Amino acid sequence: MKKCKVKSCKLTSPSKSILKVLYNNPPGLKADTIIELTKIKQRTAYDNLKKLQRLKLIEHNYPIWKVCNSIGQSSEIAKLLEDKPMVGNSFSWVMRLIQKPEWWDKRGRWLKRYLNTDVEPIRLSKGNYYHQFRSTKFLVQAFNDSIIFMAQQKYWGEDAYDCFEQALKDLISYYEELEIKLRFKFFLDGIPQVTLRGSDYIFIKDILAKKCKQIGKGFEIVIDNKRVLWVDFSDPLGTESNDPESMEHYKGYVTDVIKNKPPYLSELSKAIIETNNSVQQTNSSVQQTNHSVTRFMDNWDYYAVNLKEHVDVLKEIKLYFMKIFDERKCEDDKNRSK
Repeated sequence: MKKCKVKSCKLTSPSKSILKVLYNNPPGLKADTIIELTKIKQRTAYDNLKKLQRLKLIEHNYPIWKVCNSIGQSSEIAKLLEDKPMVGNSFSWVMRLIQKPEWWDKRGRWLKRYLNTDVEPIRLSKGNYYHQFRSTKFLVQAFNDSIIFMAQQKYWGEDAYDCFEQALKDLISYYEELEIKLRFKFFLDGIPQVTLRGSDYIFIKDILAKKCKQIGKGFEIVIDNKRVLWVDFSDPLGTESNDPESMEHYKGYVTDVIKNKPPYLSELSKAIIETNNSVQQTNSSVQQTNHSVTRFMDNWDYYAVNLKEHVDVLKEIKLYFMKIFDERKCEDDKNRSK
């Protein structure tokens, strides 16, 4: 086979699209997959594949089309594709799972069922597995408490920020598709869950920090006239700390709020006010009872003397009736003796 090389020439838009897709997928692709990814008509796709083959930019080992190995990451190929400097960043996104579907502990067969694709269980340690599957643009690893999205392509742009924005668009697009297929919303609005990882991570952070300085404290990422992200150079977005213990406490707080759904502060404030009102009413009733008891105790001596006098009177009445009874009895006895 002749050695492939990059030639100085201009490519048509379909040829650029095909070459870019193949460059982002080094193992190569079948023709129907290339057509699906580029959205190019079948006849146009085959014409441009043959043209790129004649230019010795790609090779065909049936049924696979792929970029020639000798091309590598040449700056000339970048000029052919986009007329922009190539920034080959390998982006990975880690999504922390605050809530999970009921079937997540047995996710292997459920992922295979919902996604209709091969899902490979990979053992980390005894009884500890993660499950891996592929999409067109991502290698996805599903762990117990997180999902990792590993971009399977390189991004072309003016700088790392330009590549970052493209990668983010791909992530959002794929996540929305995944959410529909799995019938579950992992990503919660307003909760920091996603962290960026990459082989050129420090360089990317420098680019983002520079952009933050230019604009102020942070900047927006707008896609389709809608703000999808606010970057304020914190990690994860909106949260940063040098104290791991504090971060764990924060994560625990967020997890507790999502899982247990405690009452809002306004509801707690209202409940406290109502409780205080009830306590005040109870205190008032207790005070009235205490006052009544105190008055009774103050008059106890009077009640005792009065009661004793009544008892003495009753005793005198008893003695009086007993005396009358004895006198009547004596008279009756006398009358019977006569």
